Amino acid sequence: MAGLRKLRNKWYARLSLWDGFRQSEKLIPLKTVNRIEALERQLIVNKFENDIKNGIDIDFPWMNENGKIVVVRYTLEKAI
Repeated sequence: MAGLRKLRNKWYARLSLWDGFRQSEKLIPLKTVNRIEALERQLIVNKFENDIKNGIDIDFPWMNENGKIVVVRYTLEKAI
């Protein structure tokens, strides 16, 4: 389950990742200063927690201009 963390007056969803040797943290920006709105967005992040932990990069509605959840696909052209 993702936790909430407030940094620089903005809210972030905090996911703990374990790679077998050490634990790291991945922060997903919720892009809000309102705690209630952050809790609503945290529920959406919780639905995709397993996918994020498996390495799938996801853009949430508040992170793109489409307003939809998008799985980011990297191509060789974008990598270069």
